[in-house]
Amino acid sequence: MNKDHDSSSAFGSTLDDHTGLMAAIWGPGINVAIFMALYSYRRYPPIIHALAGIFACIYTLATTIPILFTTGIVSSTNTIAINESGFILYIHYLGGIACLSMILISTILGVMTRIFNLC
Repeated sequence: MNKDHDSSSAFGSTLDDHTGLMAAIWGPGINVAIFMALYSYRRYPPIIHALAGIFACIYTLATTIPILFTTGIVSSTNTIAINESGFILYIHYLGGIACLSMILISTILGVMTRIFNLC
């Protein structure tokens, strides 16, 4: 087995999906969605904004939660990944959990805002 396959199996089945599309979603993808919110006086940009945000939230949850269930929060001395130090992974996990919390809060607040606007 190669090193990538060992690392992938140690992190679970969603590692490739998590590393593959996450940067595109939270880099240029979400920025385009934020710019769509600026055009809320038109009909379709708010819909595009909402769909992009919901997709980003669901994709993040779907690829992150299985990794957390597989590995737990790694310690800074962990050697689960061959190419990364345990400290780098520990910081990535802590930052990722903080970002995941903010993603959930912003998605819930966005949905609540939309519901309150309709009522």
